[in-house]
Amino acid sequence: MTVKPRTLRVSVPAGVTEGQQIRLAGQGSPGLGGGPAGDLYLEISIRPHPMFRLEGRNVTATLPVAPWRRRSARPSRCRRSAARSR
Repeated sequence: MTVKPRTLRVSVPAGVTEGQQIRLAGQGSPGLGGGPAGDLYLEISIRPHPMFRLEGRNVTATLPVAPWRRRSARPSRCRRSAARSR
């Protein structure tokens, strides 16, 4: 049996999790004695990302938030004018 490398386009359904398998019908090796090709199974492996995390089936991210310095009940539209009024 000779294995030929090939490229397949695969649509990964939403909600798949680590370790799940996707079956690609008829994309496996040819059957014995010239039979039809079998199925190819892909096992899902999810690599870590520097910004996003998976928590169950949710994608989460921690974003930096700049603290706002509030001097009055109504925020100024222009920082420069607020600095001059000190």
